[in-house]
Amino acid sequence: MRARRVQDGYGCLYKVLKMGEKGDGLGYRYIMQPEINGGDNGIYFQGFPLNAVDKGLPHPNYYDYQAEFNNCSNEGGVKFPGGKKPLAFLDKIFEISSFNRDAIILDFFAGSGSTMHEVINSNMRDNANRKYILVEMGAHFDDKTKIRALRSIYSNKKNGWRNEKPIYRDGVSQCFKYIRLEQYEDTLNNLVLKEDSNLFNSAGDPGFKESCMLGYMMDTEARGSLFSLEWFVNPFAMTLKTTKDNELVETPVDMVETFNFLIGLHVETEHWHKDGNICVVEGVTHRKNEKALVIWRNCEVVDNQALNRFFEKMDYSTLARDFDVIYVNGDNTLPNLRRDEDGWKVVLIEEEFKNRMFEED
Repeated sequence: MRARRVQDGYGCLYKVLKMGEKGDGLGYRYIMQPEINGGDNGIYFQGFPLNAVDKGLPHPNYYDYQAEFNNCSNEGGVKFPGGKKPLAFLDKIFEISSFNRDAIILDFFAGSGSTMHEVINSNMRDNANRKYILVEMGAHFDDKTKIRALRSIYSNKKNGWRNEKPIYRDGVSQCFKYIRLEQYEDTLNNLVLKEDSNLFNSAGDPGFKESCMLGYMMDTEARGSLFSLEWFVNPFAMTLKTTKDNELVETPVDMVETFNFLIGLHVETEHWHKDGNICVVEGVTHRKNEKALVIWRNCEVVDNQALNRFFEKMDYSTLARDFDVIYVNGDNTLPNLRRDEDGWKVVLIEEEFKNRMFEED
């Protein structure tokens, strides 16, 4: 309707057909443009408009949150013009949805983080343990979504912040984790192509180089950039080139957690040893319900003999009977420690990582 404002002017009344509840006998509604310049919200009429507009619900099945949407700019301590959902509106959605006390609420369009804020509020009201997962691809994540998460945890009242300072300190004890997923542009930034200058110079067609780069070389020569065994020599120092403030920077990659996600591991314990050169993760996989032991090592410091000694010192030879599979990075001799009655198997992390990274199912 806003697009017609210039053409028809303010205060114009429209009869909108096929609007309203089916079978209500009307089949239409009236909507009027704002009456003054600068007005943003039109007027919705249940029936034919009279001189006095009913201040109740505009429709029996509708809830009126116009005022809340117009006055939520300070909620969460961040500004987000034109896209913020008021907490009162989300509170009603939560009430209608009847979320379980341990529900996981997923918001694919996080925006300013209103959903996260409401989860925190609802948990405080009924002492529940609901969790939230937010997804956001916008550049405002760092200065809007993440900031609101921090502020809502510290002071979570509706208008608990003013001028970026807390008015109340009534927050909750909570931590959250945010993960930056590799983007398509990041993948391109990490491709390494080895040009054969003689090949390109011998070709008379200037378009030959481009077609060759996009065809053969992207498919064959760049494979080593998409997956490299060098990542696993010292997985704790793995980095990728990512773009930040229009510059390429080396960004650390958490290989341990990435692998947990790839195999669908529900982590039960994670322990670090040998001055941070060995990481041991225990858990259960979602797909096959396998009890898994994952051993990461810095191969530059922990060779096979040191790995075997660590394995025996931790008594994994005995405990391994409780595991279905043991994942280890780097070629190793752990299978030699297995006894005839043991049923566990050793799988190279590199092989499983690559299979899961490129699987199509």
